Amino acid sequence: MSFRTGLLARVDRIRQIPQRLDLRQNRIFIVVRQWTDQRVGLGTYSDNVTELFIDHTYRVRVQQINAKDVVASGGLLTQQDVKVGPFTPEYITGGVAKLVFDPPPSDSATEVLFHVTGHSMGPDGRWFKRLYDMSIRNFTNMIYLQSTGVQA
Repeated sequence: MSFRTGLLARVDRIRQIPQRLDLRQNRIFIVVRQWTDQRVGLGTYSDNVTELFIDHTYRVRVQQINAKDVVASGGLLTQQDVKVGPFTPEYITGGVAKLVFDPPPSDSATEVLFHVTGHSMGPDGRWFKRLYDMSIRNFTNMIYLQSTGVQA
């Protein structure tokens, strides 16, 4: 075990503090939607829903994108988008694997959606698609989600 991998469990424990203080008001559900037809949006669908947690228990931080982030993105982001994280990369006993929020492509018509509920997301939450992620850092992963414009 390297020095970095030895610290990942400690980083995870530190990230649990805001949830213990009841500061994480949003819930994030990853919805993998399988369509019966050849293309997404055609036919009927079935959903496989998983909640995104830190260390299998604690909620992840959700931040609304601010004007500074919009300008810095060169128009890629809008103020309706959100940033999810930070969360710890996968390690032996915990963390979040990239496959959780970015499943590999499949032959079937599949789409991955994110349903965010809670504070400032409306009574039934909002739907997002993954725009990009920052998963190459040593201790931190972040996901940037683009609003689909659909309220649940």
